[in-house]
Amino acid sequence: MSVPLPEPGASLSVAPALTPASRPGRTEVSVPLLCPGRGQRRRYSAGVASVPSTPGAGSLPTGDVQARVAELTRQIRHHTDLYYNRAAPEIPDSDFDALMVELRQLEERHPELADPLSPTRTVGAPPSELFAPVAHEVPMMSLDNAFDLDELRAWDTRATSRLGGPAGPYVCELKFDGLAISVRYENGRLVRAATRGDGRVGEDVTHN
Repeated sequence: MSVPLPEPGASLSVAPALTPASRPGRTEVSVPLLCPGRGQRRRYSAGVASVPSTPGAGSLPTGDVQARVAELTRQIRHHTDLYYNRAAPEIPDSDFDALMVELRQLEERHPELADPLSPTRTVGAPPSELFAPVAHEVPMMSLDNAFDLDELRAWDTRATSRLGGPAGPYVCELKFDGLAISVRYENGRLVRAATRGDGRVGEDVTHN
């Protein structure tokens, strides 16, 4: 796989070409909606990426690790709420990603502190009460991150291994701010559109 890297400071989104599962009279796909005009709202990844090491993540005294994990979890949940529920993020993507990197590394070094509900194991946020809830038939997960070409190749290797064959072709483009949405068509007609929410339950936005 050969993918040119973008200019320094830019982000690169990589996803397999969409191939909806075939069902008689029904198609359901999950796609990213690109919103270039919403530059004031930053896009966060949701903690499922392969990431470079952060100096100092493993240098804490043992007695302080649990407190640091709790503090990182609190900060991440605070900023996740600001982003998803209030549309008012306080920090840039790079600072948010650094918090996620440190928390993930501490959990890997101290698996006894890993929580199934940790921000590193969940995506998105609970659906808003302003919309009717929609349970996704297939969980909507987060896109992975690749910070350099080696990590991009490693992601391709993992995808190929899990699929039992080539994962491509790929669509590569500079990253725009936006959101992910699941849309369902039956007999060629739109019957439902839902946001990702927490990955299992989203918001019904069919009429928006």
